[in-house]
Amino acid sequence: MSTTTVQTTAPINPDPLMDLLEVAAYTKQSLTTVRRWHYRRELKTFRLGRSVVVRRSEVDRFLTDAEAQTR
Repeated sequence: MSTTTVQTTAPINPDPLMDLLEVAAYTKQSLTTVRRWHYRRELKTFRLGRSVVVRRSEVDRFLTDAEAQTR
């Protein structure tokens, strides 16, 4: 007799969405600084309902670009 397994949990999202407060914690910057990046369109954000969110890969790209510009 063969048995099959069923996955009951959702797969882990490898590129999660972050709100601006989470971005501030992740980058160790103030919320004001992160909002400035958002308003200047330096960080590619989008609206999800009433929330402003960004993909973690976009935050990583932004940080890499910022680091490259300082060298």
